[in-house]
Amino acid sequence: MKESDKYAPPQAEKKDKAIAVVRAAVASIPYAGNAAIELLPLLFTLPLERRRQEWMNQVAGALRELEQDRGLSLDELQSDEAFISVLVQASQVAIRNHQREKLDVLRQAVCNSAGSVKIEEDLQLLFVRFIDELTPSHLALLRFFSDREAEFRDVESYEQLFQTYCVQNDNTTVTRDEFRLFSEELKTRNLIRISANVDDFSGVGSNTYIVTRGGSAGPMLLVTEIGKKLLTFISRSNE
Repeated sequence: MKESDKYAPPQAEKKDKAIAVVRAAVASIPYAGNAAIELLPLLFTLPLERRRQEWMNQVAGALRELEQDRGLSLDELQSDEAFISVLVQASQVAIRNHQREKLDVLRQAVCNSAGSVKIEEDLQLLFVRFIDELTPSHLALLRFFSDREAEFRDVESYEQLFQTYCVQNDNTTVTRDEFRLFSEELKTRNLIRISANVDDFSGVGSNTYIVTRGGSAGPMLLVTEIGKKLLTFISRSNE
């Protein structure tokens, strides 16, 4: 071996293209700003590096599966600017998080973006931000509302919603106040709509305002088109 060859970078094999795609995006993400780096002890560097490496491996593995199962072209993916933007933003969120549920959602979002999911580019980037801001409990509640939307068309109270949620999720630790908070934060992002006529939990006054559509009472709860697209963005295609 030539002396110069000892320091030459190894050539990437075909099977390593997936990790190369992810590494190119993740490598540019700083751990923190310069001022923060000066304050952070070395203690935090290794855990962050571990998170970075685990995330790269998970996404690369998922992309390889898409290549094998659906014929995804990793070469073309490297020049897909919309996908790269989603990957970079999702990677920033992933490195800041430890919750396995959120990391799984981020990985699936990246895979769906790579798979040319029929969702506008702006919404894909917005959804990555929503994933960052929301907890796994928020997303579980959104799925719950979506799965039982027809049942809740004529729902009368948050208590009814909460009790049904508890029956379906018998191990939940979510309290009434948390349930109400999560619902409101889904509403704030226009992922669900709940009629003002749905009675609040006991302890506050109820209103008498009724939402109507076309002269007849409309649904008391619905998952918006934005909410449904978010669920598509974070779900496996066979779900």
